[in-house]
Amino acid sequence: GGLAWYLSAPTGVSSWLMPILDPINYSNGHSPILNIAHVVMYFGVMVLGSVLFAKFWISTTGMGADSVARQIQRSGMQMPGFRKDPRILERVLDKYIPTITILSGAIIGALAALSDMIGTVGNATGTGVLLAVSIMIHFYEAMGREQMMEMNPVMRGILGGE
Repeated sequence: GGLAWYLSAPTGVSSWLMPILDPINYSNGHSPILNIAHVVMYFGVMVLGSVLFAKFWISTTGMGADSVARQIQRSGMQMPGFRKDPRILERVLDKYIPTITILSGAIIGALAALSDMIGTVGNATGTGVLLAVSIMIHFYEAMGREQMMEMNPVMRGILGGE
């Protein structure tokens, strides 16, 4: 197959696993080695692409170590045992934020690739499933905030209500 075939999503277990395990009965026109290469290439591109996007997202949205250190400094908070200098806080945060960014990007990419490869109900893509779940979580959190503001007027001021 060409590059487009290697980068296309394997849609369901029957499109990639069965031709690898039983190439005689489930031939899709490619040898088992090519099917394995297809799965590995697609999985790798999804994970690598997600990691690159996560790093880009962190750098462009102000979630990097320098931005977070300045935000913590402006809010008046400080880390116990460290001077109240944003450069020191930035060095401490720089130990964790890049690692967490790469790890979370790789996990999201692997999850999206695996759900594409397994085949989800309704033939939804892995990215679509992740998007739907993140939207539902956002709505759930928003409903929780609204309910908390209705129940406790003091929380309204803390959470930014009227």
